[in-house]
Amino acid sequence: GEEMAAFLDKLLYNMIENDERFVQCPREGCANVIERAEEVAGELPTHAPDGQPLSALHAAHMQKNRYRCHACTENFCAACKQSPYHLGMTCEEAAAASAAVHCRFCSATLPKGSRQGSACEAEECQQRQDQACEEVHKCGHRCGGSFGEAACLPCLECAGTAGDFCNICWTEELRAAPCVALGCGHVFHLHCLRARLDKRWPAARISFAFAQCPLCSVWLSHPELDGPMRH
Repeated sequence: GEEMAAFLDKLLYNMIENDERFVQCPREGCANVIERAEEVAGELPTHAPDGQPLSALHAAHMQKNRYRCHACTENFCAACKQSPYHLGMTCEEAAAASAAVHCRFCSATLPKGSRQGSACEAEECQQRQDQACEEVHKCGHRCGGSFGEAACLPCLECAGTAGDFCNICWTEELRAAPCVALGCGHVFHLHCLRARLDKRWPAARISFAFAQCPLCSVWLSHPELDGPMRH
């Protein structure tokens, strides 16, 4: 029974793979089959869903190959199966970008031969590199914490929070700078916490909210902040 079911699943998969009328969701555990939309002549979109402008080549590629699975909501490329779909790039361009080494903070492409986890030559990124933990987690991701901590910050990439904005600056993702986890458990950029403490109360009315976690109002607690907190 189970062997026959596995055989039929494999047979169906091979049939779908070789039939250009269908595409299968690449998300593990989903494998939902989607019928390809018919190509319709007309004006191509000028911008991607995220707002970036598209060339005619990239617009045509997106219109033909970008699909969203109605079963699991994954959006992916029907041609190369990359998820999420590589907006503004062809499959070949996306593969080349993926193979390139990028600055660990601003994601700028680094020269060939650069080491994974390196920073670009921008002054801000170099300063962040000096403050960053150099340890690599067992999962293979570089630690997103600060240099010299007694214990590494849990992996932000595996936790799915590396792409979240810092709740102090609201302009950069957590992965864009060394972070610390406060005693309450909330994670912020270390330089944002230090700047918050340096500015103290922003108005004439004295308030000590600057010394509290922006998310839960517990007093800021971390060895890296002991000096600023005493002042």
